[in-house]
Amino acid sequence: MIEKEVSDLILNNDLFAQRKNLLKNYRSREKDTLSITFYEDLFKIIEESTVSDNQKISKAAWCLKVIGHIQDCFISAFNYMHEDYFYKGWCRLIECETSTEYLDRHFSDKNKDFGIEHIRFQVKEFQKVFPYKLFLSPSFVAKKVFCSICDQEITPLRYCGHEFGEIYDGKLCFRYYDDIEANHVLICPNPKHKYAVVFTETVFYNYGIIKYLIDHLKSPWDSWYCEETPLEENGTHYNIVFEKMFPQELLYYKPITDYKVSTDPKHSTFSYLYPLGSKVYFL
Repeated sequence: MIEKEVSDLILNNDLFAQRKNLLKNYRSREKDTLSITFYEDLFKIIEESTVSDNQKISKAAWCLKVIGHIQDCFISAFNYMHEDYFYKGWCRLIECETSTEYLDRHFSDKNKDFGIEHIRFQVKEFQKVFPYKLFLSPSFVAKKVFCSICDQEITPLRYCGHEFGEIYDGKLCFRYYDDIEANHVLICPNPKHKYAVVFTETVFYNYGIIKYLIDHLKSPWDSWYCEETPLEENGTHYNIVFEKMFPQELLYYKPITDYKVSTDPKHSTFSYLYPLGSKVYFL
């Protein structure tokens, strides 16, 4: 549940001013993640607020820590994809998505101060154009369930009182399991855990769309979106629309040609659509 008091602490309390301003200046960090000092300082605040039993302060510090983590994951995903480590980039995008879901329960970036809405949207757009379509979805039977806060076993007749997804002393409450038996594994297109991409010796993924897209983005904070059009034959045509106007005065840049992007092997080039009057350049 989003608490106004926690949001006010994040946005207005002097205790968090330096960290807040650093996170608000996220666009200046195109390739660099936050320093370890940023997280260490927030951990100290959480420790001190835990001693004084100030749950509001510890929750606000947790929110800022998660915001920083989401920003860092998105920057890391961009860097990995730029270096052709596409699966690593995919995993960082999934981590952005998961962490954003946890954050949504406690804080809303409704004023778009920290780039969370940009990340949320762009992660979904990246997922559209990744070639991963089938995933493993394992099923398990857990005989014992425990609370991460108090380590107490949870049964139908015994509940510790700690709510799943809530923050206690700056820690997220979740459930962990013991005495697990594997049940079955499915191959499906929409799994709960998107990390489990199917990789086999006979499956080869074409990352061409991602490669051309990432090479023409100047920064992870540039906006773009993908329009999907089903083809009459099998496959999908993708139109990548960049929203940023690139500076025409950079004469050592040259405009790219049009390419066509498609899952149909007959359409092997790439197509980019741009807002009226805009041009895209590359070195």
